[in-house]
Formats: sequence, structure tokens, C-alpha cells
Amino acid sequence: MTTPHPRQRRDSSGKTIGSSPLWTSSRAIAGVLGMQDDDLSDPDVIFDFVARIADSVACPVTANL
Repeated sequence: MTTPHPRQRRDSSGKTIGSSPLWTSSRAIAGVLGMQDDDLSDPDVIFDFVARIADSVACPVTANL
């Protein structure tokens, strides 16, 4: 999902400057990996997955973990 980030810069007319960030959530990542969204997930697996997302796009990535 791509949406304008609330802190993303805008020009004087209100248009977004730069690319839209990519947002993801811990629940979305856990679901794709077949895991529960809880504090018991292996952080290395989760951060590796976020890194794979970030490496595959040319925009900022925000991960709510």
C-alpha cells in the first residue's frame, strides 16, 4: 500500500515532493511469513523481510513493527 506520509514534504501548492513512501505493518509481514503477529516472532526473520522490501523498491519504506 502506498499513501502519502503525514510528514512527507510538500511544495507551496500542497503537492507532494519526492516519491510516496511504502508502508507495511507487523501483521502484514507476519501473515505473509505464516507467523503470528506477536512478540515471539524471530526479529532476524522480520527485519530480513523488511530489508527485502526496502531493497526492491525505490521509495522510502516505513515498517510498523
